[in-house]
Amino acid sequence: MTAVAVVTGASRGLGFMTVRHLLAGGWRVGSIARSTRGLSDQRGANESCFVPGDVAEETEIQRCAEETRRRLGDA
Repeated sequence: MTAVAVVTGASRGLGFMTVRHLLAGGWRVGSIARSTRGLSDQRGANESCFVPGDVAEETEIQRCAEETRRRLGDA
């Protein structure tokens, strides 16, 4: 089973580069960002999903986690 990573702030900067690095390393990645612009550039050969959300809000954290788990499964 391939491990699952979740990266917040994934649409730009360090978060964006972290997602690209993990995908290249064979990880399944859940990308969370307030804006999904640029996330389509991160598609890899392995599973990934993009979940729009603001992790500054506790309810959004829960929703994003549930959506990522539903789409990618548990690690």
